[in-house]
Amino acid sequence: MINTAPPIPTATGALPLLGHAVPLMRDNLRFIASLRDYGPLVRIYLQPGQPTIVVNRPDLIRTMLVDLAPNLDKGRLFEKMGQVLGGDSVVTAAGTAHVRARRQLQPAFRHAEIARYVDLMREQVTSTVADWKPGQVVDVREAMVKLSLDMLVATVFSSSLDERAFHQLRRDLSIVMNGVGTRVMLPDWVEQLPLPANRRFNESRAAVRAIIGDAVDGLQASGHDTGAMLSALLHARDEETGELMSRHRICSEILTLAVAGTETTASVLSWILYELARDPGIEERLHSELEQVLADRPVAFEDVGRPPFLRNVITETLRLHHTGWLVTRRTLTPTRLGDWEIPAASWRTVSTPCTGTPPFSPIRCASIRTGGWTRGRPRLSPRVPGSRSVPVSTSATVTISP
Repeated sequence: MINTAPPIPTATGALPLLGHAVPLMRDNLRFIASLRDYGPLVRIYLQPGQPTIVVNRPDLIRTMLVDLAPNLDKGRLFEKMGQVLGGDSVVTAAGTAHVRARRQLQPAFRHAEIARYVDLMREQVTSTVADWKPGQVVDVREAMVKLSLDMLVATVFSSSLDERAFHQLRRDLSIVMNGVGTRVMLPDWVEQLPLPANRRFNESRAAVRAIIGDAVDGLQASGHDTGAMLSALLHARDEETGELMSRHRICSEILTLAVAGTETTASVLSWILYELARDPGIEERLHSELEQVLADRPVAFEDVGRPPFLRNVITETLRLHHTGWLVTRRTLTPTRLGDWEIPAASWRTVSTPCTGTPPFSPIRCASIRTGGWTRGRPRLSPRVPGSRSVPVSTSATVTISP
């Protein structure tokens, strides 16, 4: 068969040794959006001599993430997260190892457990909002990152940390979160340089593991069930071997959960508040619904997904402001994508913010069936199909509800 596909172009602006890291670091969304001008596929370089193929066309994105999923590995984002965080966690594991790890974690995410987490999350939201004053200017992004970290630490550790350890963990987790994102975009050799940023990252990562490890040791010694996620992890057994998680594995799970989940939650919450501020009518309708559903009682786990208009607001936010600006995969075998033959061991990336953006409309969302795809662009879809997204509905419901 004669290959009639046009050659895949390479984006301009690559530098020796650094590739396209500089424009990615300077303004990642602007750079990724500019790649659409090159056509359905375009090459960029994140590692010296190792091209990454960016997929821009929606029908090819669906083929890559759904139809070809068995022939693809998770790609650089998850591989790098595993390397940087010392990873044997469920997020970075692949294949059968991922399935076993996920099943071992399931008891920590049963309905009864999540219901307890909601109570802890609500306390953090109440505390955050209590500090806000009328007329005060709030940096929403920073406030939501802090709130997301507070909710994570509270739900995972509950009373297992004293006040000093709580604040240190939150501060060091913030440094680690930012460092992981930077390391995904930069060549690997940059991490070995004696730079202040590398030193801060390494120190914070070690401090986070030490704090988590101390909490694990203390909880094991006491035998006390705090009702938080850490207690559930300590009792989670491998379904094949019956073994409990190691101290290192628990640290990896919590560290990866913090990096992968906190940023996602903060981003969605920030965009929800942004969209509500843009349309007072939508905000008023949402408040009216919540007052009707909740009356004077606090939000509970049973309310997650119950208010339909709030659910539409969350879905529209996820559709319009996708939490991941890139989704990475790697070919395990030579793979055909549309008219192009992609060799094995090639990195492939989806530019998720560029896959079609109809205006924000929770009202329209209620009448349109989600998940449909056309050749030109996706219809309303709350997340890129085939991607492993982090659920944020619980956090959003608890935060937005009065």
